Amino acid sequence: MTGSQKNCFMAVASLRSYTKAAKQLHISQPAVTKQVQMLERDLRITLLERDKRTVQLTRNGEKFYHLIQRQDLEMNEFLDDARQYERSYCGTVRVGLLCGWNIHILHDHLLTDFKATYPNTQVQVVMHYFADLYRLLVEDEVDLVMTLQSMLPRDQQIQIRGIGTVRRTAAIANNHPLANKPDLDIRDLADEPFYIIQADEANWLYFRNNMQSEHGVDPMLSLVPNYPTQLTYIRNGRGVALLDEFCQKDSKEDYRMIPLNFSDKVVLARKNENVSSETQAVEDYIADFFKTHHGLGLL
Repeated sequence: MTGSQKNCFMAVASLRSYTKAAKQLHISQPAVTKQVQMLERDLRITLLERDKRTVQLTRNGEKFYHLIQRQDLEMNEFLDDARQYERSYCGTVRVGLLCGWNIHILHDHLLTDFKATYPNTQVQVVMHYFADLYRLLVEDEVDLVMTLQSMLPRDQQIQIRGIGTVRRTAAIANNHPLANKPDLDIRDLADEPFYIIQADEANWLYFRNNMQSEHGVDPMLSLVPNYPTQLTYIRNGRGVALLDEFCQKDSKEDYRMIPLNFSDKVVLARKNENVSSETQAVEDYIADFFKTHHGLGLL
């Protein structure tokens, strides 16, 4: 059934006249008649009965007429809802993600797949360390952050949503004297310097407390400016980089990873007052992405 066939039939059926239908559609009466006849032929049913004075719907014609009415109504309702939905997601959402985490796959999908679903919503991604993410959120410089729950101070104005967990880990270079020890344990490295990023005091305290309680090790923590510096230090064959499983590894073959006996909750955080539909849509997207990709594809 073509659009022309449907329009001609619906006009004749509602007006009960080929002449009036032709006038309404601004085409000739023979053209209307031809379109209706072609529709009946394609459907292989009779829709209209015509005598010298009136046009009547057959039993099948009556059912077909109401069917088209319902379909048109449902289509219009769908389009109204869809257009309202797209208009409601107009704006920019600023997302803070953690430096050092292997979130390139999430970053790329936020800017492609999410954009395809919400074409009127702009997503801006910024990369910072733990402490900076919290500060940016409190100061309204970002709308949403993905971080670790232990790195967020108690703050009643912040709403958090758990989306998974991540194991903490330690890394040494393969040229470290103990790298080939079969039963290597973190306690074997107790005399080594443990490198951690200095910008994140909460992370520093978190590692120290858990290393003491879970492994009986009081680590000699050495603060470094950033994640690449951590790896540069341990490449020299001495020292341990304290990381988590989401951290990037320039070359995994260059390091031996030692799982630690504690993990942390990965959360999405936003201010309570930020209830925009755009921010909620981005939050839901990241949570679902994290779940379906098993923790950014690394677990």
